[in-house]
Amino acid sequence: MLSAKRFSLVILVLLAFTSVFAQSTKSKMPMGKTQTVYACTHCDMAAMKSGKCAMCKMDMSKVKATVMYHCDHCNKNMAMGGKCPTCKGMTTKMAMVYTCDHCKTTSAKMGKCTKCKMDMKKHSMKMKS
Repeated sequence: MLSAKRFSLVILVLLAFTSVFAQSTKSKMPMGKTQTVYACTHCDMAAMKSGKCAMCKMDMSKVKATVMYHCDHCNKNMAMGGKCPTCKGMTTKMAMVYTCDHCKTTSAKMGKCTKCKMDMKKHSMKMKS
């Protein structure tokens, strides 16, 4: 039969393991969702509505991008906007898109270009409110 000290030790070890595994599932949250946004390739700005860029007045093009929120202070991405849970600073809405520099194809997913098979590069664009 287990003594009270050993029983307490077993309970503490089990609680420690469950808290470690509970934290590992938290990091698997989706970081954002893929949406259609309108992007200005000239000044790296994006918006939810079509039209002209607020900065350079060029026409914005329709692209698929992953929309998420970014904290500039602690450099973390998150799915929900508002205050950063780590540093309590305000987050910025961002659109993440992958672009082929060779043929200007865009995608919301990382990988090779569907047209020329070259690597796509990641571009982060601030979203206009």
